[in-house]
Amino acid sequence: MLNINSEPIFFFPKIIDNLTRIQNFLNENDCKSFVIDYNNEIKNKNELLNSLKEACKFPYYSHNWDALTASLREFNSKSKGYFLILLKNRKTFFSLGLDYYTFLDIIKTTSFEWKIYGVVFKLIIGDAE
Repeated sequence: MLNINSEPIFFFPKIIDNLTRIQNFLNENDCKSFVIDYNNEIKNKNELLNSLKEACKFPYYSHNWDALTASLREFNSKSKGYFLILLKNRKTFFSLGLDYYTFLDIIKTTSFEWKIYGVVFKLIIGDAE
């Protein structure tokens, strides 16, 4: 059962070992998952935004926080949930500085907005190694 009231951001240390099972579970529960694979260190906000654009296949997208926020709000609401699965290595976010916290705030806000419509929106962060 998917819990709409749980925290919008999860940390799953060994997600790579269970990624296929997690994606199958989400699919079986009418949820969409988008895997963002950051095997290399992200050096700046633009690399983060570009990776999100590619993983989520946003059709129209500028490389800024407003565009990310708008794109995350425009997923098709026919799904019961949307899960961004972020595979990272240990160095992934160190060089983002405050942009990392801006990204997390966008995820939290988007999760709250989807919750109003009864749709689950979560970020799962786990190790790619």
